[in-house]
Amino acid sequence: MALPPTHNTTHMSLNDTDVPSDEEQTDEENEEDDEKFVDDKQDLIKKIRAILNHPQMNVEVEDLEKRYPDTQSSLWISGELIREEDSSVYSSLIQNPSYVIECFEEALQLESTDDVDLSGANVRISDLDPEDAEYSVSEIRTDNIGDIVEITGMVRQATKVLPKTKSAAFRCQRCGTVNYVQQEGDEYETPVECTGCEREGPYSFEPGNTTYIDDQRLKLQERPSQTTGNSTPESIPVIVEDDLAGIIGSGDEVTVTGVISLKDPLEGSDDSLRNRIYLDGIDIEEEDQKYGDLEIKGSDIDKIKDIIEPDESSNISIYQHLFGKLPNQVNEDDEDDDDHEDAYDGVLTQSVAPSIFGYNHVKLPIALQQFSGVTKHLADGSRIRGDMHILLMGDPGTGKSMLIKYVENLSPRSVVTSGKGSSAAGLTAAAVESSLGGDKQWTLEGGAMVMADQGTVGVDELDKMSDSDRSALHEGLEQQEVSVNKAGINATLRTRCAMLAAANPKYGRFDDYEPMGEQIDLQPALISRFDLLFIIQDQPNKKEDTRLSGHILDSNRAGQLNAHKNQVENPEFGGDEEDLEDLDEDEVEPPLPPELFQKYVAHAKETFSPVMTDAAKEKIQEFYVALRLKGEDEDAPVPVTARKLEALVRFSEAVARSRLSHKITVEDAEYVISIIQQSLSDVGIDSESGQFDADIVETGQSKSHRERKKSLRASIKQANSDSEGDGATLEEIMDEAVDRGMAPGKVEKEFKKMKTDGIVFEVNSENYKLS
Repeated sequence: MALPPTHNTTHMSLNDTDVPSDEEQTDEENEEDDEKFVDDKQDLIKKIRAILNHPQMNVEVEDLEKRYPDTQSSLWISGELIREEDSSVYSSLIQNPSYVIECFEEALQLESTDDVDLSGANVRISDLDPEDAEYSVSEIRTDNIGDIVEITGMVRQATKVLPKTKSAAFRCQRCGTVNYVQQEGDEYETPVECTGCEREGPYSFEPGNTTYIDDQRLKLQERPSQTTGNSTPESIPVIVEDDLAGIIGSGDEVTVTGVISLKDPLEGSDDSLRNRIYLDGIDIEEEDQKYGDLEIKGSDIDKIKDIIEPDESSNISIYQHLFGKLPNQVNEDDEDDDDHEDAYDGVLTQSVAPSIFGYNHVKLPIALQQFSGVTKHLADGSRIRGDMHILLMGDPGTGKSMLIKYVENLSPRSVVTSGKGSSAAGLTAAAVESSLGGDKQWTLEGGAMVMADQGTVGVDELDKMSDSDRSALHEGLEQQEVSVNKAGINATLRTRCAMLAAANPKYGRFDDYEPMGEQIDLQPALISRFDLLFIIQDQPNKKEDTRLSGHILDSNRAGQLNAHKNQVENPEFGGDEEDLEDLDEDEVEPPLPPELFQKYVAHAKETFSPVMTDAAKEKIQEFYVALRLKGEDEDAPVPVTARKLEALVRFSEAVARSRLSHKITVEDAEYVISIIQQSLSDVGIDSESGQFDADIVETGQSKSHRERKKSLRASIKQANSDSEGDGATLEEIMDEAVDRGMAPGKVEKEFKKMKTDGIVFEVNSENYKLS
């Protein structure tokens, strides 16, 4: 973004503005400046009154007179309208905003009718020309002091709304006259002399006759996308008063129009010449929470449709073009391909982290996650979330972190963090003691999930967080809000975001000889809140490794040629241009570039709220009921719970949205069922019984494991009963368990675990009892 032109750093009245000398400007430029700025205050107010008499502003002024001061205390004026009506007034506003706004408020008083006093009304100006006023926080410098700017960012902290004295009343203790003094700074200013007896007091403060306005302090932080290199997002304090106070909370994305101002020297600084900088808020507008400043043009939509719709000559459906073939379709078409390498290899999958080879069954759900399902608000006041949560459990070096990092490119609004360096408060919300409002007070500061509201949050290394920190995520994932009850603050912040998380298995790498469910070192209550869980294993395979190494080498070659190209274009480098001919074909480029993908997601979510057709409903219901029927036998585990049915609905809505459709079809349902089956087969099948078992995810252990523990406890109890001594030997316990049908190896392993957990204790060196 181009920096706005530099303005004068000394801001006095416009009468004191010096015209640059001939050495600095040509005569022609001087004549232009004379026309731009209004030097005389009365002339300026006259021009402003003409603007206020514009038909549109006339209506606004009349409405203010009717509502002031009960329901409205400000007049909003568009900077664009001011510029169109009188460019000299607009130029004066840019040159000396505080002075011109004061003139606007004086002109407003003159325009008001006799029976309405608008002397306390505010004039709020916004929608300035970006070239004149648009800045990020990190671009603010000394030259901007006194300038009017528009800054877009995220509110990290918001103090309580407190009364601020606007006009203080002091009663003279000699003559009893009440004196009124306008308050401008942070400390009370007393009368110089009494207006009644013309003496210097003494005075007593009169709170009942004093005028107050609401006052609030905010900390505005720039978006991560506005930062460059390795710099961290910067923040600036914002002061908002009167009707602007209390309308914005922590986590909101806003555009603030205000004047860059200075406060007293920095506290604790050895250099008293260093000052605080802050933004004196004139206007504040909440940004579109979902899409920020994303601008979607008609040409963008046409380009998206061209990419996601198949060519007529290709003779394939939009489903195969967009989502790829289903695994059973790969079997039919490619009998020699037993590993389904081409399954789910559509435009959406290819647009997710193309530098990472494979994982099509994981990339497609990640792409669909960005579109989300439809959030439902029911008649009874309840809410059903539409955002989907995905958990990746995998061996080290399998690309989980890169997949999460790539989500930043896909979602119009995203925050990526690491569980290793995050606490519960860092992910949800924290009450922090801050001097933002002058005196120290407790304020709320939103964490990663709050910052990603209506977007996607990526959490890497989820397993590295403590159990207590992870438990704080439960409410944010399911209810999509976090409650803060600390330091006298009782508040609820919204976390309406999808989560893509990654974790390593319990022992660092998956063991093929251990049940998958027992190698997931996360609380079952947390795992159950994820719609999909995928296992990513790193297993040697000649065919796979050949394709993987080829993909990695091609990707690196593309990077090398790009670097080579930059050097060849450098006249000081005498490189060879022959290899550059291969650059385009070797370069890894997604069908939907990240910027276009974001617009695709934003357009789909904004425009389409799909409704399920009867045929699709029947298909999903048939799958769910058939799966549940497998658990009807007395000894069979419960295959899935109703949570999985909700996941089916959410992903079906996302599939339809990605097709830019208002209806969920049978084909949409078929793709979602296939994805759900893939996820269930990764972790939801009991390795002992070979059946789907929801308890692996819901409780952390399968039904067969639970039954085995129950049988071993009964065996220990029976062996103790049959033993003549105090307790039973391990041999007696194993004999009893084997008689009950347990395998000796399973008995020994489970017995050791029960000892470790304190369920069994050692009476002496040979005998054992239940605790």
